[in-house]
Amino acid sequence: MTSFRYKGKSGPGRVVEGVLEAENRLAALGQLSRQGYFPLFLEERSGAESIPRRPWGRRVSSQDVCLLARQLADLLESGVPLLRALILVQDQTGSATLARIVREIVDQVRGGQPLSKALKDYPAIFSPLIVSLIYAGEVGGTLHITLERLADFLEQEGDFKSRVRAALVYPCLIALVGLGTVVFLMSFAVPRLADMFSDMGQSLPLVTRLLIGLSAAITSYGGWMAAPALAGGALWLFYAPPGKRPGRILRRIPIWGPVVQKSAIARFARTLATLLAGGVPIVQALRVVSDVLDNQAFKSGILEVSRQVEQGRSLSECLHEVPGLPAFICQMVAVGEEVNALERSLNKVASAYERETDRAMKLAATLLEPAMILLIGSVVGAVVIAMLLPIFQISAFVK
Repeated sequence: MTSFRYKGKSGPGRVVEGVLEAENRLAALGQLSRQGYFPLFLEERSGAESIPRRPWGRRVSSQDVCLLARQLADLLESGVPLLRALILVQDQTGSATLARIVREIVDQVRGGQPLSKALKDYPAIFSPLIVSLIYAGEVGGTLHITLERLADFLEQEGDFKSRVRAALVYPCLIALVGLGTVVFLMSFAVPRLADMFSDMGQSLPLVTRLLIGLSAAITSYGGWMAAPALAGGALWLFYAPPGKRPGRILRRIPIWGPVVQKSAIARFARTLATLLAGGVPIVQALRVVSDVLDNQAFKSGILEVSRQVEQGRSLSECLHEVPGLPAFICQMVAVGEEVNALERSLNKVASAYERETDRAMKLAATLLEPAMILLIGSVVGAVVIAMLLPIFQISAFVK
């Protein structure tokens, strides 16, 4: 199949444009005619153009995607055909970028494309998890139920991420205030005191001379030092392999590591349960789950589990071999397989680990706050003492 970009006229003063797939140019013209369009422009898309790029306009949030899924589920459940439902929701979203994408999806569905295949063209917006669920719903004839489950899953994941961000707000605020205080002292207060000491001609303690030298370096070259560090951090964040990103560092922090680990387990269990409940085969579901995991070791372990399950082994047996996976999960999965209620067991595991993550976050925040206050206070205190030592020496000399 080849992708064609088209522009056509469907009525007086009404021009539509979009993308469709056809075997060749003649077949594409036939599709346009069957849709009631008079073709004005038809061009084959190049290979690079056929891969949609991430929209750099207004970002599409998971809340926008959740609302879209919820609206489509309600319309389909009410008996509205899929194409009509997509047309109705395309202008109801709060994201201009998502509205434009939905309009393109409408054109593809009108041209005979399945919804799952149309969504697959926008991987930056619709993850493999979403595409797999939609495909399973189309095959099983339960698309409205699948969309409802998808909306529930996105809401639960959004609530969980909100709790994580809320737990980090106060420690981050303390860090920013402390950093601002240190920058102010080193950039403004220390240079003025250094000028005063220079005018007095008094010999300074070693710690004071070191502090003045550091302050001079920050004042003169601070911008040049900060720019490469920020640029390198941004490049590392966006282009480093998943296992090298900040999540790996967070897992090694004694206080925050358990939070990241429990969060990954909760996400694994909730995502796998949602996929299985939506009718996705277990091997495909495991591969999709591995795509949404940030922990590289965990990701590799789940991929290996999918290969072993495909060879006929049970999921609970394979999970025993995944490093760092608690035995509790394997036992719950074994029970779920025994009573043919694997989705319910995984949802219970996810709920249990989400509660554990909440408790671990509260404990980490409780320990981080005084630790950061103590660290920042020590740095500020060291700066103040280093600048007061010459004053004490001058006072003793005068006496």
